[in-house]
Amino acid sequence: MNKVPLELDADMRQMLEEANINQYLRKFVPNLLAEKRRTVFKALVNDHLNSLFDVRNKIMHMAREDRATAENCIRFIKATQTLFEIGKTYE
Repeated sequence: MNKVPLELDADMRQMLEEANINQYLRKFVPNLLAEKRRTVFKALVNDHLNSLFDVRNKIMHMAREDRATAENCIRFIKATQTLFEIGKTYE
């Protein structure tokens, strides 16, 4: 959202904030990154973030708490740390 112009219509900003995160991950975020970070980001999405959102949806919408394992938590924490490192390029 840091890259969205402040003067953008408030309703458009809200729509962007509420949109499906997978749309951003596949279509928009890679275009904001330098080539090396783009490669790391795409691997992160394929290897961990897609799984993170899938697990989250199964837990939240289908009450499949069996997916909330210690192994998944550790994997997703590491993936999130990598995502934050990639995000530092925006600052």
